[in-house]
Amino acid sequence: MSRRKRTPKLTPIWLPYIRDRLAAWESSHGITITAVDRMLARSWDAGDMLRTSPVWWVSRDMTTLATDTAQAGDLPEVEPPSDKGFIVFQDGLPCPPLDCFPDGVTCTVDALAWTVFRSTDPSAGKPWRVDTEIFTREQAFIDVCDPRLPLGRVTLPDGVRLDLLADILTAVWALSGQPTISESRTPKVTPLDRVPARYAREEIPKVKMLILRENLHRPGQAAEPGEKTREYTHRWIVRGFWREQPYGKDHAKRRRQWIPPYVKGPADKPLIRKETVRIWRR
Repeated sequence: MSRRKRTPKLTPIWLPYIRDRLAAWESSHGITITAVDRMLARSWDAGDMLRTSPVWWVSRDMTTLATDTAQAGDLPEVEPPSDKGFIVFQDGLPCPPLDCFPDGVTCTVDALAWTVFRSTDPSAGKPWRVDTEIFTREQAFIDVCDPRLPLGRVTLPDGVRLDLLADILTAVWALSGQPTISESRTPKVTPLDRVPARYAREEIPKVKMLILRENLHRPGQAAEPGEKTREYTHRWIVRGFWREQPYGKDHAKRRRQWIPPYVKGPADKPLIRKETVRIWRR
């Protein structure tokens, strides 16, 4: 197969191949995790962690909903779906580019790799924490990593920690468990696709595509004769919230219940997200 035909693209069917190539680059360049994390994760380099990670692809609208949910804050506690993962956001995260690099360099956040480190120390508080690696489609970072790939690894300057990334992951995990909000699909490989045969057989069917469910309620559709209606030009997010949920005999008891966000408006209109004050927390 020619190199031209095998040029990887940032699409769901190419993600396992891209993950493996990034993992190979990390291993060859000695990208390691700390001694404590090696002990917790039972692994010696970041490439090994990435190479065996489940692969997620999040659609544009699901990315928008998850980012808005993370920025709104007050998220529920969600158990990670796996101890490691590689997640790519269609069109990247809808946040301003990262600007924490020297010489005025900036980059978008287009993909993340997560690793969960679990603690057996009961005094540690939370029994696990999540660390993230950042990947971008900005060419300057791709050239440093592997020019043949559509993603490059981002190394943050010392002391910079972006807590919002962990919040976005938490929001994605929480929303993926809401069947009325999201649906999961697997990518289909056509005869015209030029991915290596091994990936088409073994890896691509495992890719999880997270899609925002189509809104079947269509405000703005044609009204009955004599009835007034309002035409909507976009969809919008109704943010999640907490409420005291009645339960038990005669609904006498109460428990705190998270009501997930959802999207309202005509299914064929663009999703518009309100501006928020908090962007990156460092």
